[in-house]
Amino acid sequence: MKNTIFRPLLLVGLLIVSHLSQAQTATFDKVLSIFETNCSSAYCHGGTHPLVLNADAESVYDALVDMPPFNYVAEEAGYKLVAPGYPDKSFLFKKINNGLYHQTGELDASEGSSMPSFEMLSEVDIEIIRQWILFGADAEDEDDQETAIADYYEGDALAQIEPLEPPAAGDGFQLYFGRLFLEPGEEREYVKKHELPLGDSLEVKAIEVRMNDFSHHLAIAKIHDEVEDDIEEGTTRIDNILGSFEFFTNSTIIAVAQAGDHYFDIPENTAFSWEPDPFIYINYHVKNYSSSGVLPAEVYINVYTQPKGQAEFPLTATPITYGFDNPFLLNIEPTGTDTTFTMEWYDPESTDDVNITLLTPHAHALCVDFDMFKRNADGTKGEQVFEGHYNADYTANVGYFDHSNPPYRNFDPPLIIKESEGLIIEGTFNNDGDEAVGFGLTTDDEMFVTYTIFYRTPEAYVGIEDEFLELEQEQKDELFRVAPNPVLDQLRIDYEITQTDYVRLLLTDLTGRELLEILARQKQQAGTHSLNVSLKEKQLPKGIYALVLQKGNQKQQLQLLKVE
Repeated sequence: MKNTIFRPLLLVGLLIVSHLSQAQTATFDKVLSIFETNCSSAYCHGGTHPLVLNADAESVYDALVDMPPFNYVAEEAGYKLVAPGYPDKSFLFKKINNGLYHQTGELDASEGSSMPSFEMLSEVDIEIIRQWILFGADAEDEDDQETAIADYYEGDALAQIEPLEPPAAGDGFQLYFGRLFLEPGEEREYVKKHELPLGDSLEVKAIEVRMNDFSHHLAIAKIHDEVEDDIEEGTTRIDNILGSFEFFTNSTIIAVAQAGDHYFDIPENTAFSWEPDPFIYINYHVKNYSSSGVLPAEVYINVYTQPKGQAEFPLTATPITYGFDNPFLLNIEPTGTDTTFTMEWYDPESTDDVNITLLTPHAHALCVDFDMFKRNADGTKGEQVFEGHYNADYTANVGYFDHSNPPYRNFDPPLIIKESEGLIIEGTFNNDGDEAVGFGLTTDDEMFVTYTIFYRTPEAYVGIEDEFLELEQEQKDELFRVAPNPVLDQLRIDYEITQTDYVRLLLTDLTGRELLEILARQKQQAGTHSLNVSLKEKQLPKGIYALVLQKGNQKQQLQLLKVE
């Protein structure tokens, strides 16, 4: 496939520009002020107490950051006093949390009492300390959310999202990112380096996301092994193209969601597979469309896992960007008429098949349609496989493209295309403003991107003869057989169920679209069953189809070649 990563050469000019900023008070200085006001009495943290918070700034910083707690139980549990980037792994924050964040958990009796020992810190003070940790616990950086934090906790607040129920014990784990505070009309993009507790014996079989409806996008990306040690822990703000370039260069996209709730159900026999305890980026872009309240932006991510070695095919996720190496080629003139841009995604040297499990677009407000087609060997458009006018779960054509909640098309069974032929992707934009609009990071700019998840297999079909041989091999499954294959009209289907269960039999195209219900869902006894089916009256054209047998919660399929 063509490379979708921005090339450094294109951005050399951006590196020449320097940004001057006025001196500001570091967030750590504000944290010190909170300590001095509330936590520095001789009774608590003075004299001979092992953690002295009324010393000079450098001594306090060195005593806190990346240091083990004095509490043995907390140390055994893996806490640091302050773990840069991880408030919920920071024992200091657990001691002051006082129920503000449920993700932090309650103090165990063996972990001592809350801090301070007398009057609890205000919610604003607790949040300032948490934000300092979340953004990397730096000694000099400035967090510019302080006004929004105060406005939020003092009454001008939008509602938080409902927490996402975490996976059951042993079935995965939950990640939480937030809160991030945005004033009305404010737009921001963040990226956080985060270590996954994946271990060396797990694969990722599904990902579930919940975030604010105002969200613009969430990207989960695997950080490349060779650069992960060079990237500092914590959250940073992406506010220029250089920051975006570093994100794309240093990582590979795993999953993308764009608003609300999303569940990425990974097909059976496939999974994302990484080395033990990998680092990911959590990339979150959000705008507060409210005209009054402060938005507490937050994200819940459930990662569902399975033992390593269960999946036969490793999954790949990738963005396909207009212009590929140069996304700035996207330029939409203010004509007030529809303008269609086209990109092709293929690898002429490949002999593999690409098994696509997900397609979804990403564009901004000027986009009015987003369509995808199989690409024929001669470069022309083939079968349409994605229509941008569908709703978010791709169940109905609503007649327009909703860029803020775009369609997700999942393919089960996968959409199989030859990698040498690939896809043709069309984006239609209409700019009725006064100025041209090009590629950029904010919602006032534009993008033309497709995200896809797929896995590769050796090429299965290179002609009718090879198709026939491949189909013959598939008939070796003793629980599900079809004859004759290829078929003209009459078809006999034999299948076996090992226990009484509900059974349904379908004929679909290779995108998973249902064409014919051969057997309506019904309860059947264990044993071997047979059906005789006539395809003539269905007027199906010559081609390859899928017979899908649903048995309870299980699914099997065979490919069927119909010849005229």
